[in-house]
Amino acid sequence: MASTYTTNLGIEKIATGEQSGAWGTTTNTNFDIIDQAINGIEAITLSSAGASGSPTVIPITDGAASTGRNKFIQFVDGGDLSATAYVQLTPNNAEKIVFIRNSLTNNRSLIIFQGNYSASNDFEIPNGKDVVLKFSGTGTGSTVTQLFEGLLVTAVDATTGNITTVNATTVNATTTDLTNIEVTNLKAKDGTAAGSIANSTGVVTLGSSVLTTTDINGGTVDGVTIGTNAVVTDLRVDNLKLDANKVESTNTNGNLQVEANGTGYLEIRGNTNSGRLRFNCESNSHGVTLSGPPHSASATYGLELPNADGSSGQALVTDGSGKLSFASAGISTGKAIAMAIVFG
Repeated sequence: MASTYTTNLGIEKIATGEQSGAWGTTTNTNFDIIDQAINGIEAITLSSAGASGSPTVIPITDGAASTGRNKFIQFVDGGDLSATAYVQLTPNNAEKIVFIRNSLTNNRSLIIFQGNYSASNDFEIPNGKDVVLKFSGTGTGSTVTQLFEGLLVTAVDATTGNITTVNATTVNATTTDLTNIEVTNLKAKDGTAAGSIANSTGVVTLGSSVLTTTDINGGTVDGVTIGTNAVVTDLRVDNLKLDANKVESTNTNGNLQVEANGTGYLEIRGNTNSGRLRFNCESNSHGVTLSGPPHSASATYGLELPNADGSSGQALVTDGSGKLSFASAGISTGKAIAMAIVFG
């Protein structure tokens, strides 16, 4: 009766009465096979990229040491393969878990499969990455999958990590460098204190975000439209507060300054009425209003205030060109009384 071999590792099982005087050699070979399967490390140099129909084969050979049996396999090349490399593990009924590293040059990917090639059953290893793969050993329809997909980890302590996608309920990290981050809720670890996101320049870029509360204590906010979807009820910038129709200073006895550029000016626009400027009392219960001329007057002119506040009894007069000055009234009090008597 001939020897048989284990399915996954190809260890020889000597039949009863077989290999008289050769048991030692066969047993030693079996130990070598087990040793290779448990801790074997192999660097395989690919001479060509191959193709899905003609891949590089890494076998698990019955009764002999072979490249496909190693626990860790690193794929290298002697130069750029000019395309994505294809590798097949045989036989297709061997169940196998193996650590694989893609060290090909020129950023080439590596596609590995076991049964008949199928894009849905293979696994593509990006360049420069390590993976732990499970070969199902289910014949022509064998699949190759990542062992740690859906891995549940209680805690991870990492100095540096490059992560494409993270779906996590809770992430606690001192430093996290992410190209893209999508979160439902972002808050400080204690759930109450304000959190912060910043790089060395203190810049945070949010493409499109809905933020319930945002506290910006520095930096620059560029190209932002505020209040598109909902009205902003209270906006504070530096020492200014914009609330409803009121702009106020938050400093005690603070001033409000409006600074035009060049020949620009502060414009009080009209709507159904001419533009108006009102001076209220300290209780804001009544006030005095200055209004512009009506539209029908077609009036466009400027008035320049005097250089000084004038003297008692003087009045504001114009030179006809918009320049105002203080001058004595054109009629005395006595003349005014006489005219009142004559003309009633």
